[in-house]
Amino acid sequence: MTCIDEYLDCAEARAMVLSAVRRSQPIGIRKISKECGIPVHRVRYVLKALTDAGAVRATAGGEVLGCSWEAYLADMANEISDCVRRLDAVSVIIMDEITGATGP
Repeated sequence: MTCIDEYLDCAEARAMVLSAVRRSQPIGIRKISKECGIPVHRVRYVLKALTDAGAVRATAGGEVLGCSWEAYLADMANEISDCVRRLDAVSVIIMDEITGATGP
C-alpha cells in the first residue's frame, strides 16, 4: 500500500464516520461501525481524530457533531483538491517522460 492509498483510506474513513454521525446523531461506536463497514477499533481511532479536531464530540447518548464539523469538511475538501492537482501535475511529468515530449 502506498502512502497515497493510506492517506485516501484515512480520509475516506473520516468522511464516512462524520457522515454517519451527521445522519444519525447521537450514534454509538458499534452502530457507526456497522453503518460504515469499518471495524470498531478503527472507528475509535477515527473518532479520536475527529474529536481532537472539534468535528465530533462524545455525549452520554453517543457521538454528535462538534462545533467545527463544517470547517473540518471544508479543510478536507481543500486538501483533497490540492492532492488531485499535484497528482495531475506528476502524471503530466511522467507521461512526458514516457513519450519523450520533453527531450534530453
